[in-house]
Amino acid sequence: MRQDELEKAIKRIHEDASAGEDEAVWSSVTSLLQAQHEQELVARALVSIVESDILPIDKGLEVLEKVYRAHSGSVPVLGLLGEALQQVRDIGLLNDSPPEHPLFLEIVNALTESAAKTKGTEAEAPIIEGLSTAARMMARQKDEVAEASHKRLIELNPKIANRHYNYGLFLKTRGRFREGMVANQNAEELIDKWPEAYEWNLGICATGAGEGALALQVWKRLGQKIEMGRFDLPDGSYPSCKVRLAQYPLAERSVDADDPGLEETIWIERLSPCHGIIRSVLYGLAFGL
Repeated sequence: MRQDELEKAIKRIHEDASAGEDEAVWSSVTSLLQAQHEQELVARALVSIVESDILPIDKGLEVLEKVYRAHSGSVPVLGLLGEALQQVRDIGLLNDSPPEHPLFLEIVNALTESAAKTKGTEAEAPIIEGLSTAARMMARQKDEVAEASHKRLIELNPKIANRHYNYGLFLKTRGRFREGMVANQNAEELIDKWPEAYEWNLGICATGAGEGALALQVWKRLGQKIEMGRFDLPDGSYPSCKVRLAQYPLAERSVDADDPGLEETIWIERLSPCHGIIRSVLYGLAFGL
């Protein structure tokens, strides 16, 4: 496949995705999958398509697995595959169990081996980038690998803000709020305009670390209507919110006990300034609330 043909195919896929033409999207992706065996450029394009989040998780997994089978020996493709794994997990479910699909562990293992071989070379950073993401997708199974990867990326270039932010994101989900707060502060020191994601992560970490003054500053910067109220507790204007609870939060789990257990979603609705109700929508078995 020529470069111009590939570019046209990619453009058509994105246009069809925008139009909601899912069958047409998959038909075009299938054609690229047939061509990628002999062309690494096509394989990279397919990984990029998965990263653009236009495929459902099952289809994205199928694409990544076929690319991996065809190009597992390619260092550049391996790094891209590692980063793309976050698009084939529902990362909004912070307490999710480790992924069942074997591709995740295979890519983590392949990237770990490649990281050792490329250490000290120009190829190391892209591999570590992929490994840090892939290991983080494994719930608590590969925490040591994930943290070592984040630290190594910062060591390689401490001036890249996103590397500090990603490390802070990892720390937050592990309940290490003070360390996560510092990592996010380091990220914000390196750039003039702070992305909203940086601010939210910093606010959550500062809140979890008990740094109320800093948290209040962040929430106000984000436009939240919140002040310190009675009993030194925050008081804000939040008519309703949804909270997802897990019997075993990710931060309290381990490699040997890495499952959320029972889960439940709680809707909290404010009826008046001084009265509220809690309405539960159960997922599986309830907690007896």
